[in-house]
Amino acid sequence: MYITRIIRSLLAVGTVLLAAIPTQVYSIQPPAKQYINVAPLPGADVALNCDGIPDGQGAMQINIPVAYTPGKDYIDMTVFAGQFQGDAISRKRKFWHNGSGVIGMGFGIKPRVYLSAMAASSILFKDSKSINIQVQILDETVKHPALAIGAQDLAQKEKERASIAAVGVGYYAAMTRSYSWKQRPLYLTAGYGTARFQKSPIGGLSYSINDYYSSALEFDGYQVNGAIAWRPNGRFSRMTVTAGFNGKCGLLVGIHFTGKLDNGWAPVIATSMLRRWY
Repeated sequence: MYITRIIRSLLAVGTVLLAAIPTQVYSIQPPAKQYINVAPLPGADVALNCDGIPDGQGAMQINIPVAYTPGKDYIDMTVFAGQFQGDAISRKRKFWHNGSGVIGMGFGIKPRVYLSAMAASSILFKDSKSINIQVQILDETVKHPALAIGAQDLAQKEKERASIAAVGVGYYAAMTRSYSWKQRPLYLTAGYGTARFQKSPIGGLSYSINDYYSSALEFDGYQVNGAIAWRPNGRFSRMTVTAGFNGKCGLLVGIHFTGKLDNGWAPVIATSMLRRWY
């Protein structure tokens, strides 16, 4: 019976990915290049358990969210380097010049809410500062998966690129379900998103190889991505190092830090970022 549930879920995710292929093939506009490598959303390059807590046995993805949402007193910071579309095959363009940085915080217990700010375009974060949010609607139970809704780029910082990219507020919904394979956790995520998600189904799976390594494969509405994540200090490591590949862009590397910070500091951090970026 348990194997049957896993097979059905795999078929469901496969259906999502197959349904998205026409969107990938016929899409006229790619996402804004700032959002083509890594998502500033929960579970992107860090494994989270069903309570939204960093855990090497949890779910992770790359450029899509997982439904497991961090809550009260959670904080994380991410720095990534990747390529714009075409860099991997062009000798005239710089390599590793699409930098992304994210700082995020979790709030609340029921519901749990995650807010983040993403700076992109260069490793010095001089351009494109997006504000993002995710809210957990349902916790995972034996009867149903976890469900979260959210939005990327609430301030529409990329709207001036509307003639060449799919821009606007990227609203989405995501579901994540946990299983076990070879006595290790396996997670399936499926959802749907607009704008940078191409008005397309999105989906992926992740597998905790051991307490030090996790793997992920996904379709983000535009391309297929894959990655391996390494936790130097094991299951509850506060640092994760990720090496991956964006299907239409090339190699991706980054580092992710998680920690705890009283939510009382949120207004100070938000004010500082808004003054610098806006």
